[in-house]
Amino acid sequence: MKKRFDWQFYLLLLIVLILSYDAIALYKIRQDRKPIAPPFALPTAIMPVNTSELYEFCVLREDNRDSDKKYAGTQIPFQPVAIATAPTAQASVEPILQPAITEAASIREVPTKTPSKEMPFSLPNIEVVKIGNFKPTNYHFVLVGSGYDSRENREKLDNLIAGFQKKFSGINVDFAYIKEPVNIRFKRIDTIVLFENDNDRKILVKKIKSMYPMDSLIVALNAPEIVGSAILGMPEGNFAILTSNTQEAPFIFTHEMGHLLGIENDGYNRYFKPEDLPNTELFYIDSMPKKLARALEELGETPPMYIAGTCNGRMLYTFYNSLENVYGNVPVGGLPAEYLNSLEFTPLQILEMNDYISSH
Repeated sequence: MKKRFDWQFYLLLLIVLILSYDAIALYKIRQDRKPIAPPFALPTAIMPVNTSELYEFCVLREDNRDSDKKYAGTQIPFQPVAIATAPTAQASVEPILQPAITEAASIREVPTKTPSKEMPFSLPNIEVVKIGNFKPTNYHFVLVGSGYDSRENREKLDNLIAGFQKKFSGINVDFAYIKEPVNIRFKRIDTIVLFENDNDRKILVKKIKSMYPMDSLIVALNAPEIVGSAILGMPEGNFAILTSNTQEAPFIFTHEMGHLLGIENDGYNRYFKPEDLPNTELFYIDSMPKKLARALEELGETPPMYIAGTCNGRMLYTFYNSLENVYGNVPVGGLPAEYLNSLEFTPLQILEMNDYISSH
């Protein structure tokens, strides 16, 4: 008698294999986050300047941002808003699927609002313009302008990169940009900006990588708003979408590019899940992530340490004064743009980024 093919058994087997793979990957990620003891004695922490009471990072408050409430699992309805590069693009609204293991993918965001117009995505002949000394072992950023004409595009990206070269001094990165602007359509959901059609991103990335060894794509939108996202954990590589026509643009770009180089979380976030601490900016006195401890050992000395706040009553600390730290616990927008643009990476962050680059 002919044996019947049991498709249900094989389907179940496939599901078990997929879940096993995810569990192993998730275990490895959590192992890397497992707190360890500091490599040497830490200094007595300094209280933050002008702080009357410590901020509680892990208790959701009524005045927290909607993005914090969503992150905490509070039901907040999405309010899709079209975003476009002026005057070239438009956006619609369905959400994009993120990688299955959420710990491997994170979205860094800056609040936003914007308008606009519509044009179809078109991929012109691309010419990559290198800036500075190219090194194969470096991390390669490529900037793409959208919403500019040809002259404005080159001028804006030249100026942005000139600023980055100062900010990223001592970090093993190099920069290039696409000579002509590219018309791309975007969408904004709450505070996150994405490609309207993610296939556009894949086409663009594939085209650039056929000509230049790009590690991360940076899209500079010609829009007069503070808006942007840095997306990690995508198969084709990390990318960021940011507006470039604001006073704050150099700071926002620098900050988000640091996330693309392995700097986790923002010390100024108003809410963290307890399991997301410690991280590279906020940690407990008796534990810190492996890569932070390794970077401290490389630094050879302990930087200044400050009390940042608490998580469920447990004291949190940070290295370097918030007023000197690109990831300090001062909210973006809470300081004048001229001040934000003067902030630098700390020596510890530079070590962390170079460690990340050498391991990827």
